[in-house]
Amino acid sequence: MTYLYDIGYGTHEESEYIQWRHDEKFTIAQLKEIVTDALCAALLAKRDPASAYSHERHPTFQDLMGSDTFISALVARGFSRVDFEASFYVFGWAAADVPGDWSKRGQERTLQEELQRRVAATPPAGAPG
Repeated sequence: MTYLYDIGYGTHEESEYIQWRHDEKFTIAQLKEIVTDALCAALLAKRDPASAYSHERHPTFQDLMGSDTFISALVARGFSRVDFEASFYVFGWAAADVPGDWSKRGQERTLQEELQRRVAATPPAGAPG
């Protein structure tokens, strides 16, 4: 059986989570230990004087979880990334029914226009039909 795990970080402005699969089922405590081991390996690698990071900069969880060392540590433990057939994301702060709000990007604008069109064509609940 394959088990899925969501591992990542979040900030007030962004987040990144990578979905992983593994043949073993882990408790949250076990997963925390595995992630801690991978973070420790990544932190030690970043402290290497040959690293792009110097000792005066303290790597963040964002830095560490995006590093090749962190990813490699999870792969070495038997994890593999989940491949999706498709993904659908939009900018979360944009108003759903105002085309062009926050973004002029095609996917949000097209979706905003479609939602606006569908809602306008739908009679209000309880209206005589």
